[in-house]
Order: sequence, then C-alpha cells, then structure tokens
Amino acid sequence: MPDGFFNNENINHIIKEHLEDKIKPYGRIKYAYAIINKENPVNMMVITNYSEWADLYLKNSYQLVDPVIIKCLSSVDGFLWDEDIMLRAQFKLPMLYRMGENYDIKNGCTFTLHDYKNNLALLSIVMGEHCDEATKTAIINERDRLQSLLISTHKKTLSLYQDESDAALPDKRKLGPLTLRESEVIYLASQGKTYAEIACSLNIKVTTIKFLMGNIVKKLGAINAKHAIILGIELKLHPPALSDNSLVQKN
Repeated sequence: MPDGFFNNENINHIIKEHLEDKIKPYGRIKYAYAIINKENPVNMMVITNYSEWADLYLKNSYQLVDPVIIKCLSSVDGFLWDEDIMLRAQFKLPMLYRMGENYDIKNGCTFTLHDYKNNLALLSIVMGEHCDEATKTAIINERDRLQSLLISTHKKTLSLYQDESDAALPDKRKLGPLTLRESEVIYLASQGKTYAEIACSLNIKVTTIKFLMGNIVKKLGAINAKHAIILGIELKLHPPALSDNSLVQKN
C-alpha cells in the first residue's frame, strides 16, 4: 500500500473489527474490503481476514489486471463471479490464476461503491470450498444487506480519516487573525493566481504581496506559501463574499 493512502493502522483496525462483527453471522467466510483510487489504481488499501493473500496481491499490484476489479470499475451493482472469470484470465494472467487456486478463490460475490473522492470501494465475499452451501445461499439471498454494509463501512472509514485530517490542522482559534488584505491575497493565490496577477488585481506592488504572504505563512504556522494556501483553503479563511469579479481596488 503506498504511503499515505488510507494507511492509518488504528483506523483500519477499527474498521476491521466493525466488519468482522457484522459478518460474524455468516460463519467462517473470507472477505476483503478495499479502496482503490480510480485516478491512480496503484493506490489501494485492503482490509481482510486473509492477509497473506492481500500482501501478495498488493506487492504485485494485481488490481491493475484483476478481471473482478476491472468489472467493478464499470459497475454500480454487486455481482456474483465464479472460477470461469479466472479461467478466462488463465493464459493472460497465469500468476493471478494460480494465486486464486492456491488461496481457494474460485467464486464469490463483490459489491461496489464509487465515492465522491474518486475512489472505488468494494466488499468481496469469497465462497470457496471452506464455505458451506447454507452460507452461500445466505450470502446470495442477503446481497442488499451486504451492499448496505459496504456503504456504512465506507462512510465510517471516510469519516474517521476526515477526523484524522482535521486533527492535523492547526486550530484556527489559536491563530492570529488574517487582515482583509491578507485574506484577499490567500484567496487569489488559492485560485492559482501568480503574485504578479494578485498585485494587478489588488492594485499593489508584487513586493507587498510577498510581504503579506510572509505574514500569512507565520500566522498559519505553515512551512511555506504553498502550505499556507492549502491551510487557508481547508480552514476557509478567505472572505466569503470575495470573488474575482467583486474585488475592491485598494491602495
């Protein structure tokens, strides 16, 4: 799993306990809850009760070629799959096929969810030889419940990671307040404006913009101007009514 992509061990442990508590009624089944960034599928996180498989899977980035994942990317509904999908991949993807056989991954049910952060979340239930017929029937009959479990689990995951992100931000109540001019500067900078463009918009010198940005960096406890802009966006420090079309020229 790449550094920084849903890699908080404490949060992931909470999610794993949540999942296993909800899945417990189905008995001894193998499951995998995964999140994949659709813009860069190399970024993948997996929470599962068969970690040996997950470690090998992530090490080889099999999500880039896995036929189940490929189908998930264009699907909004849960679907059943069996060993035929792996057999079709046997000649093109022999390593993936052998891994499926070795880990008794012959058939299962996968549920999908596309979130607002451009991630694909999925919950796969593997129904191999370890899974009796009664359990298989229960899983098939309760697909709506399992889809809801994926939704609630992913919502919980995003919420916990958002809390972590918020906690990492400086408390704006402890920060020195930005002046109106400083707020205007950081707002325009957050819109991608250069120092020269900001100076032109506000009718002041570039050297003044640099001075104001220096003040902003100090007040926000930022590392540099780029970091200050990011913090300003997340803390919503720019004037709410400020826009490119409503700037008042000031000396």
